[in-house]
Amino acid sequence: LIFISSAVIASLFCIKFDNIFAISALLCLILFCLIGLIDDLGKVLKKDNHSGLSPRMKLLAQIIAGLICILPLYFSSELSTELFIPFYKHPLFDMEIFAIVFWILVLISSSNAVNLTDGLDGLATV
Repeated sequence: LIFISSAVIASLFCIKFDNIFAISALLCLILFCLIGLIDDLGKVLKKDNHSGLSPRMKLLAQIIAGLICILPLYFSSELSTELFIPFYKHPLFDMEIFAIVFWILVLISSSNAVNLTDGLDGLATV
């Protein structure tokens, strides 16, 4: 929690508030931190490891947080939804609305992968 707080405070001093990417990344950090905080507080206050958010509720919260972070980027004129593959000059196809689903899947998968790794061996806390 201390690292997240210091990262948010440092970001508030350093980012340009007209940059939609920086604002979205900061918002994403805060929302996913809140999901983890609510889950951990439920476990600590009830002194039961199964009293936090249920897996379905946590996934739903992550999807909602992902939508909140990604929708402003999707509707921004600065972002392309075309899918490029390495070493090929032209886009493979335009993902259009499927870009939202793909980006949320990547965001949630990355978050859960870090949490799983951290829960197994503490690598993310080093």
